[in-house]
Amino acid sequence: MDRIQMRAALVIQVLDAVTGRTVEESGSRPEISITSGKPPFYKGDGYYLFLQPPEPEAVVTIQAYGYESFRRKAAELAASKGICKVYMQPDCRYPLSTGIYGLQGMAEPGSTLLLVCREPAWQGRLTEDYEAGVEVISFSTRRPKDMRMEFRIQEQEQEDFFKLAESMDTGQGPYRLALPLSHSYQRGRAVLFPAKRIPVNASGGFVCYLPREKGSRAVMSCELWKQDGKEGKELELQAGARLSIGRIE
Repeated sequence: MDRIQMRAALVIQVLDAVTGRTVEESGSRPEISITSGKPPFYKGDGYYLFLQPPEPEAVVTIQAYGYESFRRKAAELAASKGICKVYMQPDCRYPLSTGIYGLQGMAEPGSTLLLVCREPAWQGRLTEDYEAGVEVISFSTRRPKDMRMEFRIQEQEQEDFFKLAESMDTGQGPYRLALPLSHSYQRGRAVLFPAKRIPVNASGGFVCYLPREKGSRAVMSCELWKQDGKEGKELELQAGARLSIGRIE
């Protein structure tokens, strides 16, 4: 791939945002177009090569059955060093497998929901006590690949939602918080659960998919919360199925 990359002006790899594998592996074939210039050459393994430098204002569009359309200026994609990885977001037609949990429903258009996974295999623990107002937190947890930044922490009757200001790729922290928590939590007593932000589209619809990680049960316990962190709804997601919950008021 390195020799080909040197000859190509732009190399894009099209991947599934849920599994991290190529879109072709889900049974869908991406169609890539550009507003000016020649279309890309398909190399295999999800790689698409533009052999000629795209014009600065040219727009690349990627479409695939079961995924939302992706549009971006070619110049923005070309700014990536090396291979540009494009992660396609699934839509309501996404083909499910036994390794995927699915959820769909309706809510206020333009709002955001939070899905909290209470799966025992994904519970996290503090590695140090946390004091309210401190800007860093230390903890360890297993979590789905696309749930690295937001969590719910609970200790008896008190709880907080929090978002990290940096990646969790290494170690157990301390990690910088986007905003300090309003409560203090003790190591050995507080429990953390990974959360995923779900955008609601302009029509009021939303979909969410999670990969089934090693050690996870076929039925996963979750909570769906409104953006304000109130009125949580308990759910059970079945691997290989898409749960439709109607409208959330």
